[in-house]
Amino acid sequence: PAGGVCGPPRGAAGAAAPPRLEAAELAGGAVLLAGSAARYRSDVRALLDVAAGLGPIRHIDLSWVRAHGVPTASSWFVRREQAGGGALLDLGWHLFDAVEPLLGPAAFDRVLGTVSSDFVNDPSRRARWKQAGPGAPAAGGAADAGDVEDTARGFLVTDRGVSVALRASWASHETRDVTAITVEGAAGTAALRCTFGFSTNRQEASALVRTRHGVARPVPVPREPVGVEYSRQLDELPALLADPGRRGVAVARAREMIAAIGRLYDSARPAARTPVAAGAGHA
Repeated sequence: PAGGVCGPPRGAAGAAAPPRLEAAELAGGAVLLAGSAARYRSDVRALLDVAAGLGPIRHIDLSWVRAHGVPTASSWFVRREQAGGGALLDLGWHLFDAVEPLLGPAAFDRVLGTVSSDFVNDPSRRARWKQAGPGAPAAGGAADAGDVEDTARGFLVTDRGVSVALRASWASHETRDVTAITVEGAAGTAALRCTFGFSTNRQEASALVRTRHGVARPVPVPREPVGVEYSRQLDELPALLADPGRRGVAVARAREMIAAIGRLYDSARPAARTPVAAGAGHA
């Protein structure tokens, strides 16, 4: 039987995707795969190796914050009806997937989140590494206005008591696009700073540090070409698709990820209101 590779479900069909995929997988006798290329990065693999020696995991901090990386105004990425969401769906699922080996088959008991849209319709915050192509700034009025979040922040707690803090931002006031993952265990912490994706405004080199009893030690991370993780992912696909033991695994993971993202949106949207200016509550 043939296999298949799925990207993150989008739009209104996202929540219904896992049951449909599960039915298709069972009916066709195929293996479906889904996931980000992030865990095929050497720096992420090094982080996971270090984290394996940290004892019981207590907390994970995940962030992917771009200085300027909002998709073009004419893109379906910024239309809620088509995309289902903004930065959380686009960037957040990469972060969740990268640390899935640490969390394992965990469900989230508690999910709390906020979203904001301070930059989504600001032409100066567009993704600059795409300015010669689809991500180029586009002139447009209200008809081109995006209605998704450019930033999402969340706090989640698994059924095993592990807390996860998440931030996904298409744009910010930062100078560079940075991805940061910190894993806190009973026996120490491991912190990785790098840049996921193809941004040209990236951190020059990945940095991984292990800290224990107040002593921080850098962990060597090989430098590699931008985007090589996608080639590695493709190289491993044939063996994964041929492994019957993988059947059902991707769908189960997707179900939990989609549920967590959906609950974060549910938590954030009722709280959407006009923000109070700093100091406004003080005489």
